[in-house]
Amino acid sequence: MIKCLEFFAGIGAFAAASHKVAMADIVCAFDQNPWANLTYRHNFAHKVDNRAIESLTSKDLLALGKIDLWWMSPPCQPYSRRGKQADLEDARAASLLRLVALAREIKPRCIMIENVLGFKTSRALAHIKAVLGEWYHFAEIEMCSSTWVPMKRPRYFVIALARDIEPLTESACFKPLSKKPALIAFIEPGSDQDASLQVPPGVIEQYQRVLNIIRPQDPDSYAICFTSNYQSCRTAGGSIISHPGGHRFFSPREMLSLFGFPIEYDFPEQISLANRYRLIGNSMDVRQVAHLLSLVSSRLAK
Repeated sequence: MIKCLEFFAGIGAFAAASHKVAMADIVCAFDQNPWANLTYRHNFAHKVDNRAIESLTSKDLLALGKIDLWWMSPPCQPYSRRGKQADLEDARAASLLRLVALAREIKPRCIMIENVLGFKTSRALAHIKAVLGEWYHFAEIEMCSSTWVPMKRPRYFVIALARDIEPLTESACFKPLSKKPALIAFIEPGSDQDASLQVPPGVIEQYQRVLNIIRPQDPDSYAICFTSNYQSCRTAGGSIISHPGGHRFFSPREMLSLFGFPIEYDFPEQISLANRYRLIGNSMDVRQVAHLLSLVSSRLAK
């Protein structure tokens, strides 16, 4: 069993993926968002630590025992094409830089990082390679949710393995396309009538040119990438469903299913609809993570 730390845990996509990979065990998850932590604890039994990552010391992490794998899903805003792309100058990059410094001290056997495609050319990634390159070899993988489901959510993964472990090549990480279920398979019965999901009057007329409006019953329809601003962002927050009675947003349950969360995963009642959208939009595709984690686990177990 490989021991893992889950940094920037959010609502637990890595935890959900670890349940699919029997060899992975999470010792502790770290996140400061109280709504994310409430949701995480509602679904998983792993310890959750809400301290700021910038405040962590090597002593804090070593006290957790021998850890094989660090998972990181740091804030994407410093590297996102929708942001200012301030990269290392963005204050939100400080937590990642702190973890890189700690990794140089502790040297876990594996570090896995998930982010947006802009991370590929970031100074943050160049810094990681410069600081840790002496002890690790790196695999960089671009992967999209469309491999599994009718949703476009491209992400960039960096996997650093200790130099005494079999390297992980990009070709080894490629998962051939298989027959995907149609989008209609992810639609909840009755959601078309849910008043809380309906698009407000006038929005379609005002923003129709920039909205991605789809009909799930069309065999070739797919959802575009959902963001944390879904339901409030009119230009690139995610797809809107056209139904016989009008137009509506995807339900949180439909989004969770598209993201690969298990059917038993749910939110505590006190999490508002707006916060559910924010939390899911900031999360990851569980299938992507599970696929890469299974490849890494097999190497770490040798």
